[in-house]
Amino acid sequence: MRTKSSEPYAAVQDCQAKFIVTAERELSAFLAAIRQEFTAEAAYRAGEYWMDAFKRADFTCRQTLPDWRKITIAAASRMAIEGVLQNQSQLAAAI
Repeated sequence: MRTKSSEPYAAVQDCQAKFIVTAERELSAFLAAIRQEFTAEAAYRAGEYWMDAFKRADFTCRQTLPDWRKITIAAASRMAIEGVLQNQSQLAAAI
């Protein structure tokens, strides 16, 4: 049973749960695309880059849902800059 004092905490938990589900879906799709086009090592690095971008993202529960695509684009851009993705067609395939 929720009390008045636990309601804000419960609302934050609900918000975080929605964020986690949608973030997992975006990350999974990104990694699947990288694995399909590149190597397992590239997918591993893509996951690290995505999580780095996620940690730097600034979002609150006031948003409906964060734009996970921005995080994916940041991770793919970093891969391109570091030479993991060699040309524009590979970058387009990743995002």
